[in-house]
Amino acid sequence: MTAAGAKLWKALPDVALIHDVSFKGMDAADIAAAVRVLQTATERLETYIETSGSPLKLRHMGNVAGVSRKRKSLAGSQGPFSTPAGEGG
Repeated sequence: MTAAGAKLWKALPDVALIHDVSFKGMDAADIAAAVRVLQTATERLETYIETSGSPLKLRHMGNVAGVSRKRKSLAGSQGPFSTPAGEGG
């Protein structure tokens, strides 16, 4: 790993700690439901922005299309926000 890569790696937050603090003891089905709702809402908003020519900008999310591609690329991964196979998402 390059020196720049090592520096970046050290700057990343401890995702396991964030997950444990945020979601410990929560029902997996409740988390999966929240993920589905937020994914659907995000997809609808992205579609609206892309097809309507809306001047709406999501300032804190940066490039909405880039966020969408990243989220979709992670869709098959198993992590704190993944849904069990066959449950949508």
